[in-house]
Amino acid sequence: MTFSISAKDRTRILTTLGKANKAFQQIYPGDKPDRQPVHTVYGGADLFKADTAQKMANAALKTFTENATDFTEFARAIELPGHDKLPKKLADQMKVGKRLDKLAASKDQQHLYKADPNWLAHATYNKVIETLKGAGLVKEELHILKWVGPQPEKQVATPGNDQSFRTREDAEFWIKQERRTGNFRSIVGPVVDKDGWWHVAVERRVA
Repeated sequence: MTFSISAKDRTRILTTLGKANKAFQQIYPGDKPDRQPVHTVYGGADLFKADTAQKMANAALKTFTENATDFTEFARAIELPGHDKLPKKLADQMKVGKRLDKLAASKDQQHLYKADPNWLAHATYNKVIETLKGAGLVKEELHILKWVGPQPEKQVATPGNDQSFRTREDAEFWIKQERRTGNFRSIVGPVVDKDGWWHVAVERRVA
């Protein structure tokens, strides 16, 4: 039995897929390619708190600095161009680091800074630190899911179909009433979004 696809069939298939993909991209261009997150984290709405975003940003910064205490370790870890020529002795690293810090802080000496063979590692390392401190969590989204369908393995999660309330009191009153009726298997919330709306995620009980 032959499992490979012939060159002729492969060309035909890829051509068809290419046309479909281009048509899809015209309708759904997707996220901008200029800046994308390093990692996307998903968590339950019931775990989300007011300080969750900041805690995640702080954890990212802590992990980075623990594993790359200075620009030389960082450059070697990801093998930046010129990493093999960076100083290895601590005294030399500190000396070079202080000199580059001084050049980087001076607007009049940027040409000297970028002419230094170690500038790329130094600049990249400090840019990562700056980004993690100022925008460690670039975007946070809260999606509340309402589960529908007869079987757990076949259920479909549809963002945006949650129960929404203007106040926490209204949300808690609704939860209290619904728990009495037993219409839902589980009720999670309430959770407030950035616009001040309170949301409750529900999982419908299978009859």
